[in-house]
Amino acid sequence: MNRRMFLGAAVSTSGVLGLAGCAGTDSESDAADTETPQEEAVQPVESTTVSTPTPAADVSVTSAELASRTTSVRTEAAVTGTIENTGGAILGYVNATAAFYNRDEELLDTAIGDVRLLRPDDVWEPWLVYPGDASDIAEAELRISKAGRLSRTPSPEGVRVRESSMEVPTDASSTIRVTGRVENTSGSSIDYLDVRPQLYAENGHVLASGITSVNNVQPDDIWRFTVRVYLRNPDWKSRIQSHDVTITQ
Repeated sequence: MNRRMFLGAAVSTSGVLGLAGCAGTDSESDAADTETPQEEAVQPVESTTVSTPTPAADVSVTSAELASRTTSVRTEAAVTGTIENTGGAILGYVNATAAFYNRDEELLDTAIGDVRLLRPDDVWEPWLVYPGDASDIAEAELRISKAGRLSRTPSPEGVRVRESSMEVPTDASSTIRVTGRVENTSGSSIDYLDVRPQLYAENGHVLASGITSVNNVQPDDIWRFTVRVYLRNPDWKSRIQSHDVTITQ
């Protein structure tokens, strides 16, 4: 078996993506709750062709690499790359899995991550960290474990984001704070709303996203929201160039 760095482009009609053939649905309720970095490629990327059924969610891994960064306590190994929404539908979640193997091709561990919104043509850059000693890793895979189309209505009529702002910490924290206000101008009460902020890098790629929700929003109510978005690679804070906030109902 020659795993190397596998590009997990496999998809299925259930919204599950990846070579492992896991089962799932395209409902969001099934989603798992998922300075310039010094990256060093330690394994070459090897393209792999996979025969798959017609997908419910068109999303694929377009690049992958095994990278590292030096922290104050250790050398951290992680799988990164690019995952692209290649279809015409907004995705309500994409879950990615990195699998790490030793020289005997035995599974050492896995790491998972997710985004809660990916628009058509958007590209997500995951950073999935191996929890153990980086020197144990010989090979790794990046695959999509679940993905599904957005089941709610994006940017509903009668609801608007009045303002939003982003606070990037200057200390070692990896949590970015996005705050704002949403107004119900529909003239009716709304049972449920959520907001999904995304953080964008200098190249336009999505680095991270978040979600928070509220119930029973009355006419003319203004909802003040706060979302804490966790950035898995703290070195990427300097890459954050902008954010946006999408409302769904």
